[in-house]
Amino acid sequence: MRGFKEARDTILKQLLTLFDSAQELLNDLRRRIAVIIGAGDDCRALGADGVIDIVRLPGDRYRHDGRQSAAHGAPTSGLLILDDQSVVPMLNWRSLGAKPS
Repeated sequence: MRGFKEARDTILKQLLTLFDSAQELLNDLRRRIAVIIGAGDDCRALGADGVIDIVRLPGDRYRHDGRQSAAHGAPTSGLLILDDQSVVPMLNWRSLGAKPS
């Protein structure tokens, strides 16, 4: 009987751990994806629950810190407002493949 109880506790513990892991992953599976750029097989995407607003921003008002890689010096065409605290630049996707000058 003791062996059965230990096996049951072990299996139940494993099932609860798997359930917790699946529950954490469920949030990622339900997350919407806003694709920023796709070029051939290469694709850049932003995971977001939703975009609540898009604000236009002239290119001369956008400054970068020099640490950007593919979009180094690329002008932005607006800002994506994801929620009350998250604002990200919406880059001009046509300039992402261009070589920096």
